Amino acid sequence: MPKPTRPKADLADRLCDAIKHLTAERASRSYALQWIALNEVARHLGIAAEQAAALALLRHRIITDGGSPPHNVSLI
Repeated sequence: MPKPTRPKADLADRLCDAIKHLTAERASRSYALQWIALNEVARHLGIAAEQAAALALLRHRIITDGGSPPHNVSLI
């Protein structure tokens, strides 16, 4: 049985929530302006995060390192 697709907004929200969760575990306890590798977020979510990152970037929720595809992301 095929896996149900998730709404696009939900993917972007999940990506941002995962960035908050993963960066909050760091010593500074602040997720703002902390960079994290996109593959680490993808591994945490169990999805290919490039599409979610593109959606979150279009909605001005994250910034990227400028690579194509992006390697590092941070919340705005």
